[in-house]
Amino acid sequence: MKSVTLQEAQEKIKSLSNLKTTQEYVELEQLHNSGITPIKSHDITGSLKGRSNILSRLRELLDTAKNEVLICTSALDFEDKGRVLVPALEKLNKNNVKVKLLLSGDQEKIKRISTKFDLKVKNSDSAARFFIADKKEIIFMVTQEGSEEEMGVWLQSPFFTSSVAQIIENSIKNGNGK
Repeated sequence: MKSVTLQEAQEKIKSLSNLKTTQEYVELEQLHNSGITPIKSHDITGSLKGRSNILSRLRELLDTAKNEVLICTSALDFEDKGRVLVPALEKLNKNNVKVKLLLSGDQEKIKRISTKFDLKVKNSDSAARFFIADKKEIIFMVTQEGSEEEMGVWLQSPFFTSSVAQIIENSIKNGNGK
């Protein structure tokens, strides 16, 4: 019995010794010694194809907002995405997150949205559609409203996102957002 156990132990030692010569072990040892380069937040991007993917990412973007949200879209698109936007806006209001809404389109729809959500809505002539959270993340649509397939880009880039937000806020202050 003891000789069998000793023999098994020697075999395990031999197999573990051989493990050090494998490519995987060498790579793991290099990673351990040199460390891993962290992913920079401005390197994170993604393309979004299809309505459900866009709505899913939009819901996540709005749910994680802590300070402010800037929404620029059309009244029609706002109503179309209402299934996601309405609960998110209610949650944002409850959490005291500042919401800025810039809408284009039918003035009656814009007034209805403003009244319904008790938000100060600015009018816009722009066909741009994007959603910014905390000036760190942005989702912007790359297809026209009403396109057969909706496509967007999600970026987590504080520099780019805050720059876009600043341009929009300056436009609103200068009266271009009406």
